[in-house]
Parts: sequence; C-alpha cells; structure tokens
Amino acid sequence: MKRVFLITLVVLVATVMSFGQTRLSVGAKNFTEQYIVSSMISQLLENAGFRVTENFGMSSFVARSALETGQIDLYADYTGTAWPTYLGHEKMIRDPLELYNAVKAEDLENGIVWLDMANFNNTYALAVRRDFAAEHGLATLEDLAELTHEDPDLLFGVVYEFLE
Repeated sequence: MKRVFLITLVVLVATVMSFGQTRLSVGAKNFTEQYIVSSMISQLLENAGFRVTENFGMSSFVARSALETGQIDLYADYTGTAWPTYLGHEKMIRDPLELYNAVKAEDLENGIVWLDMANFNNTYALAVRRDFAAEHGLATLEDLAELTHEDPDLLFGVVYEFLE
C-alpha cells in the first residue's frame, strides 16, 4: 500500500531563502492528484510571500531528477514510490510511519529532506467488471496474479509506479 506524504522535499528552500531569493520552483508529476496538491503548495507559498514558478506534468523520474539537479525546489512525492523506485529496495515496508522514517533517513544521505507527512492516503486498488471476476473466480489480488500466469494476453491499465 502506498501512503502519500506531502513532502515539500526542500533542501534547496533553506539555501534559496538564505540568499534572499524569494522565487521557488514547484514541480508536479503528470496526473490529477499531483496537479491539485502542487497547486495547493504553490498557493501556500505565494500567500507566504514567495514568488512561485510551476513546473507541472513530469514523470516520476523526471521530477526526482529535477529535484536532485536543482531544476525544481520542491514537489509532492510518495514514500511508496521513493522506497522501491528511487532508493532501489525490493522488500516493501507496510507500516506507513516506518516507511516514511526509512525513506526520510535514507534520502537525507542524498541531500533530500522529506517534510511532514500529509494527512491523506493514496492507496492503489484494482477494479474489474463483476462478470469478469465471476468468470475467472477473482476475489483477491493473488487470484488475479494467478490469472496473469494463465493468460499472458491479459491487459492492465496502470501507471508505472503501480506496476513496479
């Protein structure tokens, strides 16, 4: 399960502020939730007196790279994406707070700061038509996984992070 953690991954914010510059670049990935959350971040920063440039519509890897290279100053990201995708771990941590703390600690070594968690959840789920589930005896994700071995032509519509 993925828990979303509004990051405001801001190593650079402190640096930018210390030089007196008040322009911040807010990034966003290329899906609706990201546009909404990042727009909220932009508005909060503007209300606090910052000038904001929005760089929305990036893939996960592009957003992460933009943060690492200073092309953006912050964006909302997910520990459930960071742990396996950016940090390369295969074994998932299921406890949201434990996962947050693990990602936060490891990413600090990469020069990335995760701020407090947001109070909402971005758990993925799969949906199939009722008749499809009945025809194939699907009640769990494990049932669906077995079906993928039996029917290699089965098609899924998912984002990359979910597939991983």
